[in-house]
Amino acid sequence: MSNYFCVVSYLGAAYYGFERQRNHPTIQGKIEECLNAILHEKVTINASGRTDAKVNAKGQTFSFRSSSVLLKDEARFLYAINHVLPSDISILSVKEVPDSFHARYSAKKKAYSYSFHLGKKDPFLCYEVAMLGERIFDETLFKASCKLFKGEHNFQDFTPKSEDMHSFTRTIYDVSFTEDPFTHKVFFTGEGFMTYQVRTMVGAAIKVALGKMTLSELEARIDSKTRKILSFKAPAEGLCLEKVFYE
Repeated sequence: MSNYFCVVSYLGAAYYGFERQRNHPTIQGKIEECLNAILHEKVTINASGRTDAKVNAKGQTFSFRSSSVLLKDEARFLYAINHVLPSDISILSVKEVPDSFHARYSAKKKAYSYSFHLGKKDPFLCYEVAMLGERIFDETLFKASCKLFKGEHNFQDFTPKSEDMHSFTRTIYDVSFTEDPFTHKVFFTGEGFMTYQVRTMVGAAIKVALGKMTLSELEARIDSKTRKILSFKAPAEGLCLEKVFYE
């Protein structure tokens, strides 16, 4: 069997996250179902990481093993798999990789974006952008809050998962922004992120921008010596896995 690597984009609105679940539609479940159908063999995929319910991806990755000759022809494979996948999931590329490659364990860093809308509710954006309503929002404070996360920090207050307690330290290499008059987007690139970490960081930055937390209060929660989990997570639909880096 050969080892293959794919890049996939999807809208997460209709799914209970990426990871396969019994009795619930998931991204992994749908991809494996369609791969089994066109390759005529049972396939299990290994993703770079999980995304939660309603979270989107432009550059999620996964690897898997297969003996099918169809995978030797990228154009034929992409036509076949995207023909049977639903319209909210698209495989963008496939290539053969060394046997030692693993989509999760070979990854070096990841880039996420978070998008939110502060104007009137827009149903054409609601699957990709969090709708926060018309608020008095301090853009300068929001950016200053997000920039606090750059660097190596202990993010124990930004994840609820006890499984991460052996190490809450993560490095964020870059923070950047785009915005138009109503829709705002922040990008984080880091070595890896814990469960709900990005949504909790953005949620805290939004609270500062709305005057519900001070910048100094947020700063005190970064590298905190005592674990006290921040309660507000920004809505899932605003989060997008932009890219996984392997170099």
